[in-house]
Amino acid sequence: MSVVVDKADAQKAVEILKANGEDAYVMGEVIKSGEGVVIA
Repeated sequence: MSVVVDKADAQKAVEILKANGEDAYVMGEVIKSGEGVVIA
């Protein structure tokens, strides 16, 4: 499962998920690009 939140809320979301027994981490960011989808 993935959860998408604003960058400003990412750390708080991770803390909440971990406090509720989930293995959570930040895995990247969504940015505007003229190159289409890039997975790095």
